[in-house]
Amino acid sequence: MAQIATYNVAETVTGTALADGLQIDASAFKDERTVFVFDVTTTDAGATMTIEAGAYEDAALGSIEIPVTVGTHVVVLETARFKDADNYINIAIDSIGSFVGTVLPLQLP
Repeated sequence: MAQIATYNVAETVTGTALADGLQIDASAFKDERTVFVFDVTTTDAGATMTIEAGAYEDAALGSIEIPVTVGTHVVVLETARFKDADNYINIAIDSIGSFVGTVLPLQLP
């Protein structure tokens, strides 16, 4: 599983690294809004990513599924909704797709 350990730093990810998903260490994130910038340079047709619901009260709102296309995707998330019990945000990539690009998590003030 590919991992991103810090926010405010862009990290390059590839389809092969994402075979088992992407895990973002959100332990330093406040339980507020976080912006994720996904800059996708290549992708398979029909690819989607699912930002999985976490382990806390707001997790009842569920996961979010996002189609992955070439270009820049900006997603604003309530961090508390998606943190798991180990303070990670988990993103699953579906089995028919992969992508190459960068992920930049930004903590809002």
